Amino acid sequence: MDLNSHIRYFSSAVANQQSRATFVKNIVTLYQTFNLDGIDIDWEYPGRQGAPGNKWHPSDADNFLLFLQLLRSLLPPTARISAAVDTTTFTASDGKPMTDVSKFGQLLDWVLIMNYDVWGCK
Repeated sequence: MDLNSHIRYFSSAVANQQSRATFVKNIVTLYQTFNLDGIDIDWEYPGRQGAPGNKWHPSDADNFLLFLQLLRSLLPPTARISAAVDTTTFTASDGKPMTDVSKFGQLLDWVLIMNYDVWGCK
């Protein structure tokens, strides 16, 4: 079993309004069922492949923002949302790093920078 198979499908899960709504509904259900205090999203990496086999689309970063907006709107105000991110900004639909990520900052309580992506795990 591939332990990282779950990361392959973030792009599909946020690709359109219906898939985003289903994904968020499932996250909110888990949040409530297990009495969580927050949700951490570790998508490696919106707008580019990352690990071999990951599905991706140029509009991933835009769709990720829409997903976070919906998630924030349906979780309680006290819920925390964090994201593990690369050392560079998300990739925009033009294939270049985004120059303005302030809308993400308005939705996320914490951003965890994956420094190990630069230095490796040796």
